[in-house]
Amino acid sequence: MSFSETKGIEEKTKKEKAERFLNAYHVTERRYLYAVRKLETLKADVYLLSSPKLGERVQSSHEQDKLTNKLFEIEDQKKKVIELGEESNRLKRRTKRMIGNMPGRYEYQTLLTERFLNGEKWQTIIYLLGYSKSQTFRLRDQALLAFYDKYKKQIESQ
Repeated sequence: MSFSETKGIEEKTKKEKAERFLNAYHVTERRYLYAVRKLETLKADVYLLSSPKLGERVQSSHEQDKLTNKLFEIEDQKKKVIELGEESNRLKRRTKRMIGNMPGRYEYQTLLTERFLNGEKWQTIIYLLGYSKSQTFRLRDQALLAFYDKYKKQIESQ
């Protein structure tokens, strides 16, 4: 394997690691939103279990057990929502701070912020930067390498 091939593989690995590190916020945010939806579903289930239908006798012991179990599930899910929300906020603050401290061109910060904090699509970022698609992706590669070089210790420890 030639030196340039080795360097290319090394750069690709660095970019992938930087991208994975930057994507951690969105992965956690998606898990948080899923947990919130699940909590809402559990609450709706409790409402259906707790409201007797017209002409029915009051809940049996089995129905009360199901209701109690759902209430415990809701409490567990609330804790999960809080934990994931806090983790998501922490990752967002960390990522925003790290991108803000990036060396080099301001376009690096713009590109990384729009993609990894705001979740913008590449078409939007291309438009915002005013570059061609190929220029934008070259800039992305440069920005990821610069991010990796600046924060190598944090990225490798995650």
